[in-house]
Amino acid sequence: MNATASAIESEIDEPATASAVRPHIVPTPDEAGSARTEEAQAEGAVFRDAVLGAIIGVIVCVPLWVGLVLIALRDANTALLPPAAMAAGVGVLAGVFLGGWAGTLVGSTTLERFERDHRP
Repeated sequence: MNATASAIESEIDEPATASAVRPHIVPTPDEAGSARTEEAQAEGAVFRDAVLGAIIGVIVCVPLWVGLVLIALRDANTALLPPAAMAAGVGVLAGVFLGGWAGTLVGSTTLERFERDHRP
């Protein structure tokens, strides 16, 4: 017999151990730890993108809302500071919501890529 045939026979004769027969779905402890680490990094990237999106949204929305209110009240004979402050507050809320939403949407590609690569 050649070396390949004897190796096959020795594998057949030896009983299979739990470590030798492992379903593909069940990861080893080392694989599970690295997968958890990679998943935490992917989720952290989504969170980072959401926060960055919220910051960018605030930077964009506050001047937009203040500008809209100042344009609307340009011919009124009222004080412009209270409505402009209110518009800034609304701009912050709108920027956090819309920017966070857009950042999460952009960052979800990282999480989807992880899910596609690591889930059965």
